[in-house]
Amino acid sequence: MDGEALIASRTGAITRGLPALVAARGYENVERVVTDRPEDREHGLPPATLDQVTDAVDGTEDTYIVVDGDLHPGQALDLRARLPGATVRDRNGAVWERLRGANRVADVRFELRQCRIERLAAAQADRDAAASGPSGSSGRRADLERRRDELRTRLDECRRAAGERVANGYRNVDGRVVLVGRPGTATADCWAALTGADPPTPAGRPARATTATVDIGPHTVAVTETPGIPGDGGVPAYVETVAAGTLEAIEQADLVVGVGAGTGSLVESLSDRTDAACRRRSDADGIRETVLGTLDTVVYRLHLPYGDATHALVAELHDDALVRDVAYDDEVVVCVEVSAAAADALARRVDDLGGGAEPGQGRNEADTVQEDTP
Repeated sequence: MDGEALIASRTGAITRGLPALVAARGYENVERVVTDRPEDREHGLPPATLDQVTDAVDGTEDTYIVVDGDLHPGQALDLRARLPGATVRDRNGAVWERLRGANRVADVRFELRQCRIERLAAAQADRDAAASGPSGSSGRRADLERRRDELRTRLDECRRAAGERVANGYRNVDGRVVLVGRPGTATADCWAALTGADPPTPAGRPARATTATVDIGPHTVAVTETPGIPGDGGVPAYVETVAAGTLEAIEQADLVVGVGAGTGSLVESLSDRTDAACRRRSDADGIRETVLGTLDTVVYRLHLPYGDATHALVAELHDDALVRDVAYDDEVVVCVEVSAAAADALARRVDDLGGGAEPGQGRNEADTVQEDTP
């Protein structure tokens, strides 16, 4: 992408993950202006910080400037006037803009934000015109107000649709696992390794919760990758407002896994809003072991009569379960570990064949799995 990118902070630090999201828009270098000063009511940035930003972008064109904080529409408008050659976003707008395209909630949320800024600009233009002489409204303000109301309605619809997409999907699975992390490729690497899906994508992708099924041991598991969450704590409000689907996936999960650096506080925060087991892991193998230790299994010793139906069942068990041993004597004896969710169905099928199923002890090692990510 042509032009420069710059992040300005007045709090003494840059939000974790924000530079990666900005760089993923195509900027090779993301400049930073970091100060520790009180907020200015007019521009949001303190005068000294704004002067540094102005100097940094002087002589450049198409600069993409992100204020690492919240700007109300008036401040965004004033900054736009102060920096006419730049595209100005606050942190919220930058995150929503990065998620646009594949996330309809972020699409509408970003457009609604810009509509409010343009409505304020139209109102100011009407006031300026009235001050210089008799003048009526240009009509643009009324158009933008209608557009704002339309977007509010669409936002509710998109949020509801995103939640329903997750709630109604992947019902026939033994468990649900959700991967969470900071912006980057850590979750994408693990998700691709677990599911065999496409290779990892840049920061800010996927733009919405993305799910695939995978067999892990005797379990068929829905594994969901989620957009990276900026910051050092839990899910910030500006992410939560466009995370429809992600939050529903977390609420339905049996296991939530924080992947990569900086996820300790995120996992801790999510543990307060879900009944799922919450863990941190650094690679796909660790996630597989944690899934096996979290989802319940049952061990059966099956006694089966000889016949085509028995051979068909044994073949299916080799594909869908963990067959520990098969012995052929007066009858076929199979020692098999199956998902607890499939145990009753297996016992009924064995009974229909005229056989018997002796339950043994399954495994659930969730309490013995140790954290392995610093």
